[in-house]
Amino acid sequence: MKCGYGDKCKYGGEVEKDKAVKIGNRYWHKKCAKEKDLKNRIIEEFYTKFKSNEPMVSARKAVSKYIHEMNYEAEYVLYCLLYKAKKLNSLHGLIYTLNNDKIYTEYKKLKAKANKVEFDQPVNDYFDEEVVKIKTKKDKRWGDII
Repeated sequence: MKCGYGDKCKYGGEVEKDKAVKIGNRYWHKKCAKEKDLKNRIIEEFYTKFKSNEPMVSARKAVSKYIHEMNYEAEYVLYCLLYKAKKLNSLHGLIYTLNNDKIYTEYKKLKAKANKVEFDQPVNDYFDEEVVKIKTKKDKRWGDII
């Protein structure tokens, strides 16, 4: 089946019916549906936070440009809008915040903390004992003393 996201689908445009999410009469990839919801939330948050008079068409174009043309993650755009943007008259002004490398590295660190990996069993069970053993240096060198 064809993904409801149309041309903006990043997964080839075809979705299997058993793996799809049905919204209305359309079938979507789970990630496409999530991205669409995030785009709508970005616009809602912009209007509630900044009380802007910008036309909805212009705001939708800006969000579409950030996500589809400039390849920013929708979550990153929302993060910048909620936590880093101070004052915006237009959603097009968010580009200065999105391009800031310091903010991007901060976002990546927060995302990595949120995605901690937990194992069902101890990790050592999956490896041979020879691989897990740590070799220690017996002889000390000048660099170790100083």
